[in-house]
Amino acid sequence: MLFGEIVEPSTRALIDEDDYPEYVPPTIKWTGDEKTFSDAEILIFIETKRIQDIFKKFILQDLKPICSLNNNVLIYKKGKNFIISYTESYDNKDELTTGEIVVVLENHLMRAKEIYTITSSSLYSYQGDLNRDEVECLFKSICTKNSKNFDCDRLSSPNFITGLGADISSYCVYKRMQCSSFILYHKNTDIDTMSSSPVLELTKKLTLSPSHHRSKMTVPLSNLYM
Repeated sequence: MLFGEIVEPSTRALIDEDDYPEYVPPTIKWTGDEKTFSDAEILIFIETKRIQDIFKKFILQDLKPICSLNNNVLIYKKGKNFIISYTESYDNKDELTTGEIVVVLENHLMRAKEIYTITSSSLYSYQGDLNRDEVECLFKSICTKNSKNFDCDRLSSPNFITGLGADISSYCVYKRMQCSSFILYHKNTDIDTMSSSPVLELTKKLTLSPSHHRSKMTVPLSNLYM
C-alpha cells in the first residue's frame, strides 16, 4: 500500500514569488551623540505604547534623546542609565526589526554591566488562575541567572514575552549574560496611577527618579452613562 499527501488546491500553485521580493535590510543610520552611548553600562530597553507613555510622563518628560538609530529607536541618558525606546511599525522601510537592533547594538550589550527590558500586554492575554474583575494589573519578570528581579514575581509558563525584550533576553541567555525582563499586564487603555505604579516602583529601584505627579482618571461631564 502506498501512502502520500494530497493537497487541493496546491499551496505552491497559489504563491507567486514575485509578490514576495527578497528582503533587503535597511541601511544603518545613526544620528546624534553616538559616542556618549558607547560608554553605556546600564541599558534599559522599553517598548509598547503603554510603557513609553509612562516613561514620557513620569521619567523622560522634557528630556531629549542623545541619539537615535534609524527611525524607530531613540536613546536617552538619565544619570548613569541609558534608556532605549523602540517603536514597532511596518510603515517605513528604513525601520529596523528587533533582531536587527540586537545585531547593531551587540557591542553595547557586551559592554553593559546591567541590562533591563520593560514591555506590556493586555491583562486578558495572561494565562493563569486570575479573577480579572478584581485585578487591575500584574507585573511579572523573567531573569537570567544572577540578574536582579527586585522581588518581582516570576512570569509562569505558558506565558511569554515578545518583541525586543524577548530578543534581548534570548541574546543574553545565549551569551550567558545578566538580563532582567519585566512585563506589565494592564486592563485599562488609559494610563492611571494604579496600573503605572509597578513600573514606577521599578524605576525608583533603577535610580531613574520618577516624578511625583499622579495620573488621574478622566471625570465624566455628566452622570449619564451608556
